[in-house]
Amino acid sequence: MAGIVHRGKWLHLVYYENKKRFIRPLKLRNNIKGLKEAEKIKVDVEWLLSHGQPIDIQTIKRNLINGTFQPIIETPKIESKPTLKEGWEEFSLIKKKTIKSNYYRTIQALIKLIGNIPIDQVTDRHSVLFQNSLEASGLKHNTIVNYYGNLFTMWHFFIKKKYTDEIPFEKIKFTKIKVVVIPEREMKLILDHLNNYENKLNYFLIKFLYMTGMRVGEALKFRKSDIDWEHNIITISNTKKDRLDKFPIYPKFKPLLQQMENEIEDEIFFRNYTNKSTWEMFHKACEAVGIRKYKVHDIRRSFATIMASKLSQTELQTVIRHKSIQTTMSHYVNHNLQDIGTKM
Repeated sequence: MAGIVHRGKWLHLVYYENKKRFIRPLKLRNNIKGLKEAEKIKVDVEWLLSHGQPIDIQTIKRNLINGTFQPIIETPKIESKPTLKEGWEEFSLIKKKTIKSNYYRTIQALIKLIGNIPIDQVTDRHSVLFQNSLEASGLKHNTIVNYYGNLFTMWHFFIKKKYTDEIPFEKIKFTKIKVVVIPEREMKLILDHLNNYENKLNYFLIKFLYMTGMRVGEALKFRKSDIDWEHNIITISNTKKDRLDKFPIYPKFKPLLQQMENEIEDEIFFRNYTNKSTWEMFHKACEAVGIRKYKVHDIRRSFATIMASKLSQTELQTVIRHKSIQTTMSHYVNHNLQDIGTKM
């Protein structure tokens, strides 16, 4: 704090710095004009004291005459760490559009809960709060695990960029769930139902998924130019990784591919479909034939389970295109003990 005192006809400024008292002449007369100028100097001095800067009365007076006030010594700028939103903007540049929405959903949920704080201020306390919040919202355990997997990936990126030193989120393990497989009889009901329509696109799409085990997003990108009849392979644009995969045109798959090529005029076979419209169409087909509403992704699991009984694990990993065969065997293949017993 600072104060104005007068000694005779002249004004002085009194202030304390490091518990030491200072009194400085302002060279201003003790009148209305002088008091107004002294009050302005007092404000600037108090600002400098609060920021730990030295006091130079003459410099302050010159700045006031010029109509400006600049600290005598600039306050050292502290490099502030990026906020969660800023970190997301950088992270989003390295991710493909097809999977970016999953990460965006995760970071938005975190920001909504704890605010747009600097990345290095996120702590393990926030991790606990976030998990509790997700559980309270009714999300399934394995969905929450996916959220935390997304956070791990993002925080590895933030550490690499030196935005923080550690990952505050604890790893959560998946709960093993029963792999849902569509019985062949029910799959036949669905395909027969779709094949009755004049427009065969729905039929082609579901049967194509069933015979390739592709993800929906991959099937919707599939083009005629992705077919290589010379080598009997097709190219798949992998939606989870930035790469192109290969898949064999096996004998039972070949007639469907030829029929699609002949009857669908568009270069992109399923151009007008989206993930959502595919899911809705499949659910309606399940309802129409009187069976449970399977998920479209259950078609991929059904394909994996069928192929697991025909291929080696290395071959199965090749056609399912998982990085780890353990993922395929744990989450995509239904190990039927009765079938195993029959084989034994």
